[in-house]
Amino acid sequence: MQIKAGYSFRNIARLEEQISSAYSPVEITKLGDYDSFGFTGTVSLIGSARLELTRTVGSYGIRPKEPLEATTFVTVLNNHVGVQSRHADLRLGKGTGSVYHYPVDVKLSDGSEQLSLIVPNHVLQRRLCHLLDGRAGRPLQFDSAAFPVDAFRTFVSALEGLHGSSILQLAENLPGQSNGLEDLIVDSLILNFPNNNTDLLSKTPQISPRQVKRALELIHSSPHRHISPVTLAQVSGVSTRALQYAFKKTTGRTISEYQTALRIELACTEILRSAERSIEEIGRSLGFSSPSNFSQVFKKIYGVSPNKFRQLHLWSGRVKPLGMSWESHAIGE
Repeated sequence: MQIKAGYSFRNIARLEEQISSAYSPVEITKLGDYDSFGFTGTVSLIGSARLELTRTVGSYGIRPKEPLEATTFVTVLNNHVGVQSRHADLRLGKGTGSVYHYPVDVKLSDGSEQLSLIVPNHVLQRRLCHLLDGRAGRPLQFDSAAFPVDAFRTFVSALEGLHGSSILQLAENLPGQSNGLEDLIVDSLILNFPNNNTDLLSKTPQISPRQVKRALELIHSSPHRHISPVTLAQVSGVSTRALQYAFKKTTGRTISEYQTALRIELACTEILRSAERSIEEIGRSLGFSSPSNFSQVFKKIYGVSPNKFRQLHLWSGRVKPLGMSWESHAIGE
């Protein structure tokens, strides 16, 4: 959910009251003479996380009265922001950012613009456990040094793109399920930004061959369905990350690539075996969204369109099958 937010008061005590009510108790001090103090912008609620794009009105300092049990990722888009935490004392200029825990004092300058992602620490620890295949890991602590935004441009651009995006509404309308968008964002934060668990996260996940076999069996039992890595991992009893790594190592393809290639293999067989069936019908029966999508994917793999393939009527020599039977993969117990 995205809401417009903003407070602007001549009396600094009013701003202190509003921010304390929205977050946690704080003490606010003026850092200069201005007509008003506050901020304008938008706040997006993504599960338990908050994504904020704000512009500061007036210059002031914010000092928490009690520890904030959350971690903040901030990038400065204009002017500068001062952040003093238990681990660092930073002055962040335009185009820089930081990930910090337990701020002691935050100084906002008039006209500064910042993009902030605030994630409860318990959510970070839960996702870390997931990424470590059920192991608890160490209490998460990010490197508090300032970084250039360009070094993490993809992540920052993705956060900026969420403002006003219908994806936020889509993620919200999934009753009874965890917020997949929140999980994606938090996982990306943990995996991309240096922290005290980076060494554990970089280790190759271990998985039994029989669990890859279960995933392959499910894929082959319903080739017309696109089965997500998350679903396959749940059926196989492993983490998504572990299954994706082992699947690629076993088959030479990602899960998505394998499913697409299997559907095209089956389509190729059906095109030659059932001359009475139309190309469109075959593509539709195998789950392709449209005839054009089917033709495009088929041509990418076989080099010719499905219609041309049927005309040439070649199964060997110039056009060869892909060999997609799961039994063909060397999978032991």
